[in-house]
Amino acid sequence: MGRLASGYLIAVAMGLLIDRFFSRKRALAELPMDESGEADASLPVSAKVSRALRHGASDFIDIGRFLVFGAFVAGALQTLVARGDLAVWFGSLPFSVLAMMILALLLSLCSEADAFVAASFRTTLPLTAQMAFMVLGPMLDLKLIAMYFRIFRKQLILVMSVSTFIIVFVCMMAGSWMVR
Repeated sequence: MGRLASGYLIAVAMGLLIDRFFSRKRALAELPMDESGEADASLPVSAKVSRALRHGASDFIDIGRFLVFGAFVAGALQTLVARGDLAVWFGSLPFSVLAMMILALLLSLCSEADAFVAASFRTTLPLTAQMAFMVLGPMLDLKLIAMYFRIFRKQLILVMSVSTFIIVFVCMMAGSWMVR
């Protein structure tokens, strides 16, 4: 529930921020006409359904890779790094939150794998650091940033990336403080 509420509030805050400071023209990159992404209205329904099923199967296989990679990362961290070492490295709450946010940014996992990896730190890291990993991962990672370059202008991507990172950090720290 905390992940859902945090994600929702941060997404709304980011939407308001972007709406306030960027017009549609300043935010969106110009797309070539053939890459507009609009559906071909002349296709029969069966072809549209077939296209949708192929797209869904492709997404399923793509997400499955990330889930397996996330399981590998969680297993490797559990096996190769002693829990005592993690406790020393992530001793302070702000540092552990930042470290997990950076890990989420770099790993570029899907949200199902994010939860799997975060759960592997259940006994080592504070819940706030795990939540930061799970909240930031679906909002901002290297794969998403690369995809944003096809849709948004560079200035918007920079503002959106930095603002999302800061807002997630502040929200996680505030949430940690309120729980105490």
